[in-house]
Amino acid sequence: KETLSIGTDGTLGAILFLLADFRGDAAGDTSGDAPSS
Repeated sequence: KETLSIGTDGTLGAILFLLADFRGDAAGDTSGDAPSS
């Protein structure tokens, strides 16, 4: 269960990070909210 929990948290964290980065690039690109990769 620990491995599954860690895997789930890691996947969810990665998805949230990618979503936040995408939204930051799309909405805050001109304001420089999120650095472009």
